Formats: sequence, C-alpha cells, structure tokens
Amino acid sequence: MSNLKSRSGASLVKLGEKQSTRFKTASKFDTPLRRKRMLQSRRLYLGSLLSIPLINQIFKKQTLISFKYGSEEHSFVLLRTGFKFARFKRPVLIIMNSDGQIMPFYRSTGRNSKLPGKWLPFRGIKNKKIFNGINGEIPIYQKLVTHPNIPSYYKAISEKLTEIYNKLESLKSKNSLTKEEKEFIENNDLEFRDDIDTTELNLLIDYLG
Repeated sequence: MSNLKSRSGASLVKLGEKQSTRFKTASKFDTPLRRKRMLQSRRLYLGSLLSIPLINQIFKKQTLISFKYGSEEHSFVLLRTGFKFARFKRPVLIIMNSDGQIMPFYRSTGRNSKLPGKWLPFRGIKNKKIFNGINGEIPIYQKLVTHPNIPSYYKAISEKLTEIYNKLESLKSKNSLTKEEKEFIENNDLEFRDDIDTTELNLLIDYLG
C-alpha cells in the first residue's frame, strides 16, 4: 500500500476495503434497495480513489464495449491506459463492469495457454523464485480460465479485446488511413505505462477490485 501511495503523491482515502468486500459478497438475492445502496457505496469508493493521480489517469481514457452473449446484452468499460513490464512480455489492460468492479486481462504469449495473442483474465501476478544457476524470479499470472465461478461471457470480452488490439496494430503499418480507421484509432487507442512494477499492479487490482 505504501508504495502506491508514495508514488502517487496523495494519501489514499481508505473508505473502501470493507465496502469493497461487502459489495463483492452481494448476491442475486439482494433486495433492489440494498443493491442500490451497495452501488452508491461502490461509486463513492471509486470516487475517493480518484485522489490518487495514477488511478485518476487510467480512468481518463475509456471505451464502452457492448456485445450480445447468448440472449443477453452486456456492456463493459475498457480503461485504455494499460501496463507493460520491461522483463515480461505480457501487457495488461483493465475492464470494468456496470457495477464498478474490475477484471484485469493480460495478452498471452501462448507459451502456457497455447493461445498466443489472446487477452485472458487473471487475478494478479505472483513472482516465483527460480534457481537455474542464476537466482531470480519469474512472473506467474494467476489465471481464471478454469475457475468454476468465472462468467462464460469473459470469453467474449477476450475476443473483443483481441480484436481491438490486433486492429490497432494492423493500422499502425498503413501509410494512409480512411476516415473510419482514424475514428477507430481515436476512440480505441491504447497507452501502456511502464513505470510501475508487478507488486504495484497487484495493489492497484486490490484497490479497484
């Protein structure tokens, strides 16, 4: 916690851990009034986090993602400021749902998942010590793919993120762009910060989770 606070130059308004935990335990059996209060509490908590410059910045650029999965319409916000790490080849983006809860996604290299280039959800990054003649650490992305409580529509989010990222990459190589392509870039361009480490990313996920 102290790392993120000191880097931001602002104190965290810690209204939130109990509220965030309480919000996560809400079930579909909650009354409409209780759910409304939970959402209000969640909004207040997220609002308090905007006093941290890092969090304030990543909330500035957003894109609404909507799609139909099964018989239901789903909408999510893509926070277009993501993260990358010099030692690791898996950049990170954050998605937020209509309840104000977030889920981070990383771009897979395919080495373990066999899904190169796909954006996959994860809980956080755990550094694992290795001893192969040179002591060091490797990042373990704590995946959600096989978790029984993961909503099936995360697969659709994964496909959407992959589509957006790949299209942006392909447009970078074009010498001239159509009006529609320029608008696509304007509305979906991604920025990846490289000035935080994996420990701070985990703190950020905890705060926003």
